[in-house]
Amino acid sequence: MGQVLNQTSRFEVAECCLAIHELLLLRDRAGLPVHGLDDSCLPAKPLLSLCIRESSGGENLQEGQLVALALVRSGSAAGSCREPGHYLLQDFLVLPEFRHLGLDSFLLETVIERLSLLGSPKWQLMLEVLPGDEVLAQRLGFKPGGHSVPGNLWLRSVG
Repeated sequence: MGQVLNQTSRFEVAECCLAIHELLLLRDRAGLPVHGLDDSCLPAKPLLSLCIRESSGGENLQEGQLVALALVRSGSAAGSCREPGHYLLQDFLVLPEFRHLGLDSFLLETVIERLSLLGSPKWQLMLEVLPGDEVLAQRLGFKPGGHSVPGNLWLRSVG
């Protein structure tokens, strides 16, 4: 089920069903806010949820430490946009000690590959860019959304 990220088998990626405590722990370890978050922060059924874990060497991916996550849902940040072809990376996290290993690029490429399989020839992916992450967002192909997009959402058009 898990896909190996490199020849050393250090990391594996898999679709996952994330519990709120895992999201809170990952956000806290990544230095992101966790206050006020609860089960309502997780969509009942996200469109796509990918986790990267350190390989535990065993059969059970849940044994390895969660080091990165991409949680994707349809629509905009506030849920007001439910148009086909609009997707939001609700959480896109890589723990600080695992940055600069290419996990962010691999995770985003996997998200784009999976979303492309949904059949829409053209679509947009939105990402909330936190202060200090602008260079990363640009490197990953995102551009500021401008006045038509609320908050710090950046866009990447596909197709």
